[in-house]
Amino acid sequence: MRFVLVILFSSVWTLAACQTQISRTTARGNPVEADPVLVQKVLDKGWLDKDCNVGRVSMNHNDFKDCVLVDAALLKPFDSNQPDNFGKDYDPAAYYKCRVKNPTSRGEKSCHIYKLVRDEPEPVWPYPDVPAIEWPAAPEKPVYKPGMDRREYFKALCDSEAGKFIYRTVENVDGVYQIRPQYPERPMYMQDPFVMEDPYGFASREGSRPGMAFLGESGFRFYETSLIDPYENISNIHLNKIFHKSFRDKAKPGMKYFRYSGLVGDGYKKVVRIQDQKINSKYGYVWRGIKRPQDRKFGIGGGELAVVDLKTNEILGLWRGFTLAYLYDDGRVGRLNSVVCPGKSSGAGELFQFISSVLKPSKKSPLPPGEG
Repeated sequence: MRFVLVILFSSVWTLAACQTQISRTTARGNPVEADPVLVQKVLDKGWLDKDCNVGRVSMNHNDFKDCVLVDAALLKPFDSNQPDNFGKDYDPAAYYKCRVKNPTSRGEKSCHIYKLVRDEPEPVWPYPDVPAIEWPAAPEKPVYKPGMDRREYFKALCDSEAGKFIYRTVENVDGVYQIRPQYPERPMYMQDPFVMEDPYGFASREGSRPGMAFLGESGFRFYETSLIDPYENISNIHLNKIFHKSFRDKAKPGMKYFRYSGLVGDGYKKVVRIQDQKINSKYGYVWRGIKRPQDRKFGIGGGELAVVDLKTNEILGLWRGFTLAYLYDDGRVGRLNSVVCPGKSSGAGELFQFISSVLKPSKKSPLPPGEG
């Protein structure tokens, strides 16, 4: 059976903005050059691993300048064919000058805007021999019309493209696999209008604790991910208080996946994470950012999420949406103040609702923690 569930945009215009369009402060990043011998010296010292931070590395002022020079020289050259992969202020030369003037850790953070590049995690497909997923093509006729302001354009995208589309449902599904993870919140990336591949997905779907909304009495028996670990930056003290001890275990050689199982109702300590060389899920979901003409200049970002059969990569359900961010006078964007369509920025709960409307969880008892 095939049916379509579409949730269209409703006019909610509570955002105020002084700007109607975002412009770059640099047309392209100015390259920085460093002698290969110096590059190798800095790499051998391991200074870059400590962000050239004089508080974390024993180095004099000249060493610090050498480290920052190499750091800037190793940055990617600006690609005019893929400008949205680089931050609004991307400029290796400006980064070098900024760091030399600001050698402290606070300076490193404030100068980072000059080297922001897109670095979203890649999908980890469990069966590489299966034909690649066939994403839907963008509309042949662009929705954007000359003269539209950003709100008119956003509404037009919502009316013409956004929605949740279900093509085929599956009954009695025990578990689901997250093919492509999302990084937890990174403030500097969230404030840049370009470098996040899928700002809509971040605003409305995943959240920083994958799988927790998927488990429980009415959820799936287990949830699986690749070894990209969104919990690795949580302190052990915090892990001890909230999570089961298995969350502290680092990936062992040969392992490829994490599997989460257990009940969430009384706290995350009852959810256990084990490692495995294979997955048990027959179905999964994957996301991607989508590009539309003039979108990022107007503070608009779009994305798609597909629920797939892992043995064929057939798309069973598709969720496409857009976000309109708040624009600040200095060109930064406010993702947390975004308007989204479809959805209400409810995070992982709404993600589970959509996926479970395509993949119906089995009625079996939840998988005992750590099994699977």
